[in-house]
Amino acid sequence: MTSNEDYLYAFISIIGTPECRKHYLEDETDHWFKRDHSNVLNLEFDDVTEDLEWKGHLFKAMTEEQADRCIEFLERNKGKIFYIHCKAGISRSGAFGRFIFDFYNQDKIYKEDEFERDNAHIRPNNHVLRLLKRSYYKKNGLFMDNQGEF
Repeated sequence: MTSNEDYLYAFISIIGTPECRKHYLEDETDHWFKRDHSNVLNLEFDDVTEDLEWKGHLFKAMTEEQADRCIEFLERNKGKIFYIHCKAGISRSGAFGRFIFDFYNQDKIYKEDEFERDNAHIRPNNHVLRLLKRSYYKKNGLFMDNQGEF
């Protein structure tokens, strides 16, 4: 039996790709939840700003398709309390937190000084943040540059 309270929360779980986990021997090989759900999104990408080969290992950056999935997920879960999980909780999750704060805080649930104080060690991954913004603008038809590109 599921209570209504279960749906007050949304969960985003980010882990590195299998290649990255193998290289770093990460102990975190599973998401918090086994599969996606209406309020659960599992993502696998590495904490890099572009695909990168290093010492024979391929590290994968977030893709536009993943960003589009994220925007759809965020839209479906507007107004919920988000829990964002990633390995270090600094860059990838920081980008999601910053994006949600800037784009989905219409009710001013969070105050800027509280966000900055409570997240002082966060350094958002600029690539992730840029892709989320781009996908949001594209979905909502809000931004185009001089060449007609989003």
